[in-house]
Amino acid sequence: FAKARRADVVEAQPEIRGKLAEQQRALAAAWKAASAEERLFYEDKAGQDRVRHEAERKKRKLEETEASCAAPAGDSQGPPASKANVGEVSDASLSAKSTADM
Repeated sequence: FAKARRADVVEAQPEIRGKLAEQQRALAAAWKAASAEERLFYEDKAGQDRVRHEAERKKRKLEETEASCAAPAGDSQGPPASKANVGEVSDASLSAKSTADM
């Protein structure tokens, strides 16, 4: 609604050109004044856009997952160490070190 009506609102009120907050107020007033039929049109359009966006997001996430799984074995160095793991010593390395010290 705002995208479709912004130019008309600014044309009708040139003093709000470049003033986003003022434009938003004028658009909100135009939305409140819109007929139920006009609101329904834009609400349906928004619903369709929401469904489209969700489908694209799921597709993109699936493609990213497949791409990360398809990486060649030699190129992967494993997951990066998290901050919790940095500086930690494993039990195996401790026992190997203590055995070497004896």
